[in-house]
Amino acid sequence: LVGILVNDALVFVTTYNQNLQEGQAQMDALIDAGLSRFRPIVLTSVTTFAGLAPLLFEKSLQAQFLIPMAISVSFGLLVITMIILVLLPVLLVFFNRTKVLASSAWNGEKPSYEAVEAAVSKKGGYDFVIYMVLIFIALAILLSMFGGQIATAIAGN
Repeated sequence: LVGILVNDALVFVTTYNQNLQEGQAQMDALIDAGLSRFRPIVLTSVTTFAGLAPLLFEKSLQAQFLIPMAISVSFGLLVITMIILVLLPVLLVFFNRTKVLASSAWNGEKPSYEAVEAAVSKKGGYDFVIYMVLIFIALAILLSMFGGQIATAIAGN
């Protein structure tokens, strides 16, 4: 589950960075990355879900012990896929705008949205992208671990 999450996130971010290096505007690069990587990301998740589907419908005694695992992996995979396709672009825009604000406060002039991205800036390095992907993975793991408790606490039960 985490391996597919990391792979899909890296595929998306790599395509986004390549689009920026080709000179696309930040939002255009993000939209193009989403459109071009939508099918590979969804197909990776759907094929894994389809591979686990026979186990979900198995009636044997031995399978009854594995069905809860198959349910959590299958539906966790579908949720993670939607998070990557929806939340990751939002986080990329949020961190981009944060870097623009920080750079304008630090330097006194507002840079373009593309200039602050590691794929385009002359400074190079992917430290921020690596940190962002690690934070994204940590949030996804925490949500999968404690999502039920958070929902119960919010509902007041």
